[in-house]
Amino acid sequence: RGANDVGIVCRRMACANASNPHHVCTEFCRKKAEEKARIYGDVRDGQNPAVRINNARPVKRSEIECKGDGEKNGQVGKNEDEPVVIVGAAKEWVERGIGDLKHIEEAFGEQEIMCMNTRPSRTSDGNVSQKVKVRAREFLRYCAGEESLIASFQGENSFPFQAHEWRPFANKNDLKKHWNPMQFPGGSAFLDPQCSYLEAGPAGSEVRLHSRGESAVAFCQLAGRAQFVLYAPADACSIYGNETHDLQSLYDPFRPDLTSFPRSCAAKPYVVVLGPGDGLLVPSHWWYASKCLEMSIQAMYSFETDALQKGKGAAVVEVTDADGADDILRDIHERASLYKHRGNREYAYGRFREACEAYTRAIEMLTLGDEEDEADTDPSGDLCVILCNRAQCWLKRKMWTQAIQDCNRILRTGRSDDITVKALYRRAKAEEGLGDAESAERDFKRVLELQPHNRDAHREVENYTSILHRLTVLAHASPELRRRQGAPTS
Repeated sequence: RGANDVGIVCRRMACANASNPHHVCTEFCRKKAEEKARIYGDVRDGQNPAVRINNARPVKRSEIECKGDGEKNGQVGKNEDEPVVIVGAAKEWVERGIGDLKHIEEAFGEQEIMCMNTRPSRTSDGNVSQKVKVRAREFLRYCAGEESLIASFQGENSFPFQAHEWRPFANKNDLKKHWNPMQFPGGSAFLDPQCSYLEAGPAGSEVRLHSRGESAVAFCQLAGRAQFVLYAPADACSIYGNETHDLQSLYDPFRPDLTSFPRSCAAKPYVVVLGPGDGLLVPSHWWYASKCLEMSIQAMYSFETDALQKGKGAAVVEVTDADGADDILRDIHERASLYKHRGNREYAYGRFREACEAYTRAIEMLTLGDEEDEADTDPSGDLCVILCNRAQCWLKRKMWTQAIQDCNRILRTGRSDDITVKALYRRAKAEEGLGDAESAERDFKRVLELQPHNRDAHREVENYTSILHRLTVLAHASPELRRRQGAPTS
């Protein structure tokens, strides 16, 4: 092949196939290899490789040695506008064996901690999310791969358990006794026991994509290796974040689903693999997810930036006039309307899960994050319309219970219009999905009472004159429901 052809082959393969006899390494290959090494680190035999992230950028590295006595060979401020890796930030801790399992077990083994397999947890997790409260000693053995009772709670397809908000220190004296806190970052970290955490988990455990909002976060890797994927605040829209009150994103950078999250292609991820002794500073409003590549222990500290501390009190705005309150409400309804239209568009394309999430965000805005609010608190009726749309999405996803709950919220308002008719009809279809033939037939008849010329309701009521149709519906019912409705249980 000619020189130009070799260059093309090089760019396509990115020097990943050393066994290719036609491949000739060029300067381009060397640069790509160096870039991957900066991002993912050197993988030795027996180590789990990091997950390759498309369009990944390396995190800025700072060769700064932080010491317990406060002396530094450089300065890392608390108000960094980009993530920064501090090489050797926890070197002293690692050398003293603070991150060693034996040391942590001796110091904190008798403490009770909460373990979770989904972090941060979401209201939509349902039965997938599991919590176990155990002593730290038992959890550390589980992390090390030893036989543990915690493993019996882990399902076949669920993530491993991790320590949830483990604050091992009772007070400052206790913290200093065990850790002799370093001056990282900016001379004020790891000094407040209420903001100092231990993050621990076995290989494969993950922290889902989320943001700490106005708080910045500092990590110190004490043992093992962990991969972090970070996104700037400007990418919040692309990663479907910053749209709910809990600052979480449903997008999973370790398992990208471009069909459900097409905008994620525009995001620009920063990726870093932390080894023992490395520190990572995540600025406020940045988004991050992490994965333990092997048994991992981290010290984490959440703190406020100087700008936030100076602005405390001044940032509180009180609306004292009716016009100001009206402007705020108008803005909320406009943003909710945007999510409603996005949900309609996603539904039209058959992306029911994404449509459901868009409707959920609109509902959260109209209820100020409290979905337990009754639908009649929305005088414009927008909330009922969105609830009805989301109920249809639940039906398409065969999530019958959620559909019934949304319909019940609408019916509790006492409305008597087309939305009520739709809610009754969709509740009846959800009740059929659960096998509740009696309730479904009753709701279909109520639809006919409100709209005598409704053809769909007429057809459904006629179906229930057939014993075969009734038995088909009852086939989906639980044994208890079958007995209640007089159907055979076997």
